[in-house]
Parts: sequence; structure tokens; C-alpha cells
Amino acid sequence: MSFLNHYHDVKSLTLHELKGAILSFIKEYITTHLQTGEKPILVGHSFGGYLAACFASEYPELCKRVVLINAAGCFPIFGSSTVFWGSLFSLGFPNSFVRNLGILFHVLVSSICVLIDDPGLHWNLHQMICKTNFGHVVVSKFIDFTGFTSRWKEPVFGQLMSIVDKVPIQIIHGEDDWIIPKELALFMEPFINQPTHIIKNCGHSPSKDDHWKGIAI
Repeated sequence: MSFLNHYHDVKSLTLHELKGAILSFIKEYITTHLQTGEKPILVGHSFGGYLAACFASEYPELCKRVVLINAAGCFPIFGSSTVFWGSLFSLGFPNSFVRNLGILFHVLVSSICVLIDDPGLHWNLHQMICKTNFGHVVVSKFIDFTGFTSRWKEPVFGQLMSIVDKVPIQIIHGEDDWIIPKELALFMEPFINQPTHIIKNCGHSPSKDDHWKGIAI
């Protein structure tokens, strides 16, 4: 969400204002960078899957296909581990916590990246220290965290079903995802007329757990 340039601006936006700003940004990018009539394939993971689904529902004429990877927000319910992650998001961890550590964490990240040759780890660490990453604020606006329960405020399943005849929808899901259970992905299968691709031995981030299998699908 680095295009939303200021922390306080993001915090002050309502859910609808924030979603509208993100979808407008995607639309502007597509219409500016692609040739007239050219349609992109939208690929979104987790919250990005929700945004891809929202965009395709709003602008089906601009989409060639939508690929949802462990997409959040299709339904209001979550898996068992969402209580843990929801608590961290509510506290502003890891983004704001790491940002407050400032230069000390930057030095630590740089040292780890030199010592450990793991592109996935490098990406995660650099994402956390990005000064304009306010993902915890953005996501918390879309989810109600109450005690030991959580609920997605505006699920997009109904809107997706309204465009299945206009935009092909493909679903990829990690079998061991305890944030967005695979049963939710499998439930959508008969409605989208496409097989759901379940990747074994993968959790919420199959592209990281089994990068090449995700690419092959």
C-alpha cells in the first residue's frame, strides 16, 4: 500500500474511501500503462486477492482473468489462526513496531540478508521496514476483531458470482492454510465452473512454500 503516502491519511479514511482509493489506483495504472483494449490477468494473494476480486467485480470490462491465491474476504469467516494474526494486526505488528525500531532494525535486516541466501526471507524483512507500508492499518479496517472472533466486514463472494460469465476466475489455495481454510476455496468451485487448485504441503503463502508449483499452475 505504498502509494498511500501518509500514515495519518490512511488512518483517517473510512473503509469505503480506502477501497475506492485502491481500486482507482489499479484502474489508473491499467488504463495508463496498457495499450487500448489490452486486458490484464489480475493475480492477488490474501488481501490482494480480495482487492483483485473487488476490482474485477467493479470493472469486469478491464479484466481478462482473475487468479485468487488464498484470497481473503470472499466470505465473512476465517480460520482458527486468525485470532493470533488479528491480535498482531490490531497492535500494529509487525509494521509499526518494526518501523519504530528505526535504523537498528535496518542494520539487522541488512546483516541477515548478507548471511542468509533466502529471497523469500529477504522480501518479508524488507517489506516490514518499508516506511510507507501501513498494511496493518489497511487490513484492520476491513476486519472486525472482537475478543476471540474475527469477521470480514464486506465479503465479495456475491459480487464475484455476478461476473463469472464475464471474467474467468481461477482459485489456487494452500492445503494447510489456517487463516483462510481450503474449504472456503472448495466451496466456490461449482459456482465458478473452474477446478480449484489445492497445493499440498503449503499454508497461506503457497508461492513462498512451493514457488515452482504455484508458477506451474
